[in-house]
Amino acid sequence: MAYPIGSRVGSPPILETVPTDGTPPQGIQHNDIAIRNVMLGIGDGIDEHHLGHIFKLIDFGQADATYNPNLGPPGNLFSISEYVAFFINMANINQRQQVIYKGFETRGGQLLPQYWGEPYPWLDPDLAGLIAECMYDDWTRRPTLQQALDRASDAVLNKTAESFPEPEEETDDAITDFVQQFVPDYLSIVA
Repeated sequence: MAYPIGSRVGSPPILETVPTDGTPPQGIQHNDIAIRNVMLGIGDGIDEHHLGHIFKLIDFGQADATYNPNLGPPGNLFSISEYVAFFINMANINQRQQVIYKGFETRGGQLLPQYWGEPYPWLDPDLAGLIAECMYDDWTRRPTLQQALDRASDAVLNKTAESFPEPEEETDDAITDFVQQFVPDYLSIVA
């Protein structure tokens, strides 16, 4: 949303990147990031897209340009992180509970280790940490788009099923079964 690629129907897919030429983000605010506006799909074969399932944000009917830095990319990172957290625990994350993570207040603390143990022992701790950082109360402490993209790309390209606490749940078949559980017609769509 910060660097729209202007794709058209019928044009080849383009890998999302952050420009390195100093182009400032356009600051587009979606304004309606919600579960009903997230679609699941299969990879499209370009670069890392073939490695897993894709979550796509749709319905930009309420989107607009914003010049408030908290509402552009940092606000979108916060909102997207809320929904990644939703997919992790299949319930809304309790944002009222602030915790300190790496010295700063975050609303993503429910994914982090607690005094009683790990709330999600199967969750990649790097992913939990990235979500927590994207949900810092102070938007200036959130990762930049490039930092978030680099960390996510590194995980997608370099981690294997054995990199995770429960490797048997990270195989292609296990992920397909998980998606099928929540999207009943998924297998007929991809067949």
